[in-house]
Amino acid sequence: MENGGSIPAERLAVGVEWVNRALWHLRNHPRRVVYIPGWLCITRLADPLFGAVIDQLRPLLLRRMES
Repeated sequence: MENGGSIPAERLAVGVEWVNRALWHLRNHPRRVVYIPGWLCITRLADPLFGAVIDQLRPLLLRRMES
């Protein structure tokens, strides 16, 4: 970066070529959902498992933040 700062999410960035390849594949093999990069498909498994836990912990965490 020009100003010397760093972008925290930059290390998770996906290259244009990778996205282009995924879109081209999607054009030829239509699907409802595409994860770019592919390893992000784990989110569809993690959300149902951990989403319920977070929903239960949210009131406790919010109360803790307020005090």
